[in-house]
Amino acid sequence: MGEDYYLVTSSFEWYPGLPIYHSKDLMHWEQIGHVLARPSQLNLKAGLKHSAGLWAPKIRYHEGVFYVICTAQQAGGNFYVTAKSPAGPWSEPVFLKDAPGIDPSLFFDDDGTCWYTGSINGTKNQDRYPNEDRIYIQKLDLQQGKLVGERKVISTGHAVNAPFAEAPHLYKIGKKYLLLVAEGGTWNNHAVTAFMADSVMGPYVPGIANPVLTHRFLGKQADITTVGHADLVQTPEGKWWSVMLGVRPLDGFTMLGRETFLTPVEFQNGWPVFNPGVGRVLSVEKATGIRPHPFPLEPVRDDFDTPELRNCWNFLRTPYTRWFELADGKLMLQLRPESVKEPVNPSLIARRIQHFNFTASAMMHFKPAREGEEAGLILMQNGANHYRLVKQRRHGKDSLLLYKVDKGRQMVMASLPYKDKQVCLWVVAQGKSYRFYVGSQPEKMMALGEAQDATINSSNHAGGFIGPFIGMYASSNGQKSGNKVSFDYFEYKEGAAFPLQVRKHSLHEIAVRDPYIFPDEKTQTYYLYCATRQKADRPNGKHGLKMYKSRDLKTWEGPYMVYESVDSEWADASHGIWAPEMHEYKGKYYLFATFTNEKSPLPQQFPGRPFLHRRATALLVADTPEGPFVPLTGKPHTPADWMSLDGTLYVENGKPYMVFCHEWTQVTDGTMELLPLSEDLYTPEGTPVTMFRAKDASWVQSLDMYKGKEVEGYVTDGCFLHRNANGKLIMLWSSFGPGGYAVSTAVSVSGSIWGPWKHRPSPLYGEHGGHAMLFKTFDGRLIMTLHYPNGGAEPHARFFEMKESDDTLEIVRELDL
Repeated sequence: MGEDYYLVTSSFEWYPGLPIYHSKDLMHWEQIGHVLARPSQLNLKAGLKHSAGLWAPKIRYHEGVFYVICTAQQAGGNFYVTAKSPAGPWSEPVFLKDAPGIDPSLFFDDDGTCWYTGSINGTKNQDRYPNEDRIYIQKLDLQQGKLVGERKVISTGHAVNAPFAEAPHLYKIGKKYLLLVAEGGTWNNHAVTAFMADSVMGPYVPGIANPVLTHRFLGKQADITTVGHADLVQTPEGKWWSVMLGVRPLDGFTMLGRETFLTPVEFQNGWPVFNPGVGRVLSVEKATGIRPHPFPLEPVRDDFDTPELRNCWNFLRTPYTRWFELADGKLMLQLRPESVKEPVNPSLIARRIQHFNFTASAMMHFKPAREGEEAGLILMQNGANHYRLVKQRRHGKDSLLLYKVDKGRQMVMASLPYKDKQVCLWVVAQGKSYRFYVGSQPEKMMALGEAQDATINSSNHAGGFIGPFIGMYASSNGQKSGNKVSFDYFEYKEGAAFPLQVRKHSLHEIAVRDPYIFPDEKTQTYYLYCATRQKADRPNGKHGLKMYKSRDLKTWEGPYMVYESVDSEWADASHGIWAPEMHEYKGKYYLFATFTNEKSPLPQQFPGRPFLHRRATALLVADTPEGPFVPLTGKPHTPADWMSLDGTLYVENGKPYMVFCHEWTQVTDGTMELLPLSEDLYTPEGTPVTMFRAKDASWVQSLDMYKGKEVEGYVTDGCFLHRNANGKLIMLWSSFGPGGYAVSTAVSVSGSIWGPWKHRPSPLYGEHGGHAMLFKTFDGRLIMTLHYPNGGAEPHARFFEMKESDDTLEIVRELDL
């Protein structure tokens, strides 16, 4: 639809049905609702089996009307609905009683005729080989809501023994009709095949290059498997793209179910070529060439302060009565006899698990009234395969219990007597394992049991087509009950964030390198951001970023984990994250942080020089200073083939820039670089421009040793920009001088970020400490903080009151904190 794109996906036995997404660039998507959001539209009643329900929806547009057509397996068959707007409301379904099979699709020809295609299966007496499904075509009379005219089979697959021909889509490319079909079944042999015809009724000739897309030849070890069920879309510029389903396995296990992927398509000699020059779907694809249009991130925490549930929440089968309530910032569930172990609609509200590594938590208030009543969190593939972390009255005692249900067999994995009504429940997922924690407050958590096997929730183990869900659950287990449970919040975020022991600290008790202070005027709170250093901060071995907060700069509460690293090409979670800098910009909060991956070498290495590997500055974003933060783009802003670090944000005349350091390890004489950013900070604009080199400052000396080897290198570190009361633009930065690691200043001669830069002749602070920044206290004092010492003992933050002179800064005194 012009510059707007809409996507619908299967929802199986979950209600509301068919989530619908909107994009402006095919890369960023926001959910705008569900197609089937009223019980009258979707009859997913008791008895509906796991992974039945809504299969393979397609969305089409014709003459001012949007159409979604879908299969309701075990729930009425094939149907379509219409709407004037993709956001709805959508009509009641029109069921096509004379449309056999599954996977219906619509195609509107040039003359306005609506053609229906579908897949007929289960015709064993006619099959030449097992599962020889048939693709058929027939006119759909939209006025009568039924198929009319001749029904014709137009394909049974591209070759003999090409089973499970499904998901047909028709397109008109020039004067030819293109038919795309899924084949091979929706597991590792899944594929996309193409057929061409001169007439809409055929005959359809299979392409000589079939299958035009598959990952079956990559084997089970591929990073993406099960690729197929493709649809095409053309941009206003005439470029073609395809969406399709696929699976990202983890050590062979389908931990997240099917996901949607995007790949470019070109037409060559009239036939579609998927990802030309590559021939497969990639886990990270090139940009679409459309101006990026990111949407506001969905908050990771739901405080239940909206009139209706957010779009991410789902019910298991259709809820015909309202057994939940949103009121006063709480979600309340009524305890009912229904159990998740039965094919019913239990008191359960859940969301998709989207990450291999994630953290989820909830604050619950619940007092069981009788034996068997339970409420808590659930992580489930289905009723026969799940974990429940619940408070329950069992054998006359209120306890916290961890239940594991594996292929229908229920086991208690851990228990703890617990009388308080309030309890915080916490789950940490790391790949193929779950860990469960409980406590009265998030700061007072304890582990409940050992690490548990998460693969029982994989579709390999549990069966079905979908990924697991996590959410809130309550049941009276067969008894009538008037009891309720309430939840203050539910939080789900990427990354395995283990509970930290939050407590009060003096500044000198906090080990910190590269400290950064963000004074929040709104809350009159100082936030200290730093990287995890001590093993207690990272019990899972992964590095991250933590935060402390204070009202007076003396007493600090924390640590709070605001981001935990995940593995990628440019970041290894077992290596450090450096130098987080917090910046408020256009109502959002951004952390500029340095990520490193020593396992990913740069292409060019230099004999006798330090090993060069991925190191870059990337941006994280959150809605509040307390996070949690998520990657803004999933990739760094600094050049991919540079070793870069210590990026900071500076805005001049409304234009945002990143200033960062190009590592001496790569260029010997380290540089300070300027990189313009887009207004939304999402993309770099152009290439970096060198502002100055380390040796431009007369006080800078070379390193003598690096990792036990003699080396020559001039360091640029820790840049921070400050415009003083006289309008002069001053940069704090660090390097090595006569007294070791040091901080000095440079001033822009022009007064602009573009320089040129005049350097202070000697360090501002030269006593084995550095990486400084400036902030103002709430009473107006200008403070510099840095870490000291730079080597040997654990570093700590030191605070200095500063005085501004014409074109530099001077230390007045160190604060006694």
